[in-house]
Formats: sequence, C-alpha cells, structure tokens
Amino acid sequence: MEKSIFMNKKERTEIRKYQIITIILMLLILAPILIKIFKSNPKLDEAVIPESVDIDFDKYITDCDALCKRFTDSKRNPSEALAYCEKYFEIDLDKNGRTASDASILNNHGVCEDRVYCFNIKECTWGSSSRSRLTPEKCKDIMCDIYTEKYTDNTTAAKYIESRIKFGSCNPKDSELTQEDSSVSWWTDTYQNVHCRSY
Repeated sequence: MEKSIFMNKKERTEIRKYQIITIILMLLILAPILIKIFKSNPKLDEAVIPESVDIDFDKYITDCDALCKRFTDSKRNPSEALAYCEKYFEIDLDKNGRTASDASILNNHGVCEDRVYCFNIKECTWGSSSRSRLTPEKCKDIMCDIYTEKYTDNTTAAKYIESRIKFGSCNPKDSELTQEDSSVSWWTDTYQNVHCRSY
C-alpha cells in the first residue's frame, strides 16, 4: 500500500514542534548580537582603547635600546645617534584611547603622547660620566653638527632640527604642564628655538 503524500494531523504537529524548537534556538543564538547592536552606547565605545594603540611600554624601551646599541657599537657614529635622537612614538601613556592632544609626565619629561622621543623614554648611556649620555641637549649638538655640514648653513640646520623635533600636538598651556614647567625644558630650552653654532 502506497503511503499518502498528505500528512495527517499528528505528523503536522511533530513538524511544528521541530520548527518552533529551531526558531527558539536561533533566537537564543542571535539575541546577544541583536541586543549589542541596538543597545550599543557610543560613550562606552569611545572608552575602548583601539587595538592599533600599543600599550606595551617594554616594546618602546626595547626599540630605543636597540638604537642606542647601534650607536655605541658603531663607536658612537653621529649618523647612528640621529636614528636614536629623532626616533619618536605615539604612546597612550594614560591609556584613555587618545594620543592626539594628551600630555603626560614620563621620566620627569613633560611630553605630548603623540611625540614621545627615545631620549624621553630611556637615555642612551655608554659610560659613567655625565658626558657619556645622549641627552636631549647632546642630541641637539650632534644634529647641529650633521645638518650644518649637510646644509652648509647653521640657520638652515637649526630650522631643519626644529622641524624634526617637535613637542607634539598637545598644548602645555591646556594641560597640567606649562611652558615654565621644568619638565618641558628639554624642548623649550633646547628645541623650541634651536641655535647651532657657526663654524
């Protein structure tokens, strides 16, 4: 006897049960996603630190140490000093997801988070004397020597250095830092108005 192609009431009820169970399972899976879409809070989203902002500070120390080692291994070749002196990073020091306008104190240096130089992070040293350090001032002197020779003009060299070493986009007046603050003297005294000696 051939089976009828029409389902009886009992079979239709069983199929509906399976359909209902499938719909419930799908809702359970999709509900958290839908809730997140419709209830996302933009203020909370802003507080999340973007993945592109690296907050692993050891990485920056390692990078600067490597540049310092290149300089010392080269018997203190001035061009290797440039690589260290001019290297800067954008670092979210206060971990608020922003670097563009924030100022922070780092190793007693007042810095803009979008322009943190190696000499702000860790001073390059190769001996025990005070002259065996790549300080911001020493970096400026080396840069003056190299760029004055390159441009054959100490004024052009000074302007070029000012374009290379910037304080950043934050304004010390709009933050806890002030231009009179000794923490920003690495920039105000050395790089804000660069003077290279004549030869």
